[in-house]
Amino acid sequence: MVLFPSLHFIAAGVSPLIALGSQKYSRMSVPKLTVQMSDVPNLMSASGFGHSRFLTASAIFRGCLSTNEVANQMLAVQQKTSPYFVEWIPKSIKTFLCDIPLVDLEMPSTFIGNSTVNKLPFKLLH
Repeated sequence: MVLFPSLHFIAAGVSPLIALGSQKYSRMSVPKLTVQMSDVPNLMSASGFGHSRFLTASAIFRGCLSTNEVANQMLAVQQKTSPYFVEWIPKSIKTFLCDIPLVDLEMPSTFIGNSTVNKLPFKLLH
């Protein structure tokens, strides 16, 4: 691997992270899903929006969700997190909806972002 200071890596996050047995006690909504999927504990890397820059991202929602509600929530997320995205790619968060839920989860969501989140270890090595 060639070490460049602006390497980009995939950062993924999932929501909700709950035990299968406790799903019936927790009520999920689109606002909760959008907050949780980009929250640091739900990301599959050690740091979140405050420690890196994103080129692009995608948010994938499954289940019976209101398209309008998802669009409004993702617009709010994009406006809130715009300083963490490069300015030369406008509207860099794309949203996908699938009305077929997973077998075990009623409304899951996934966040996948192309970010510089893991470049610090490579800078330290270089």
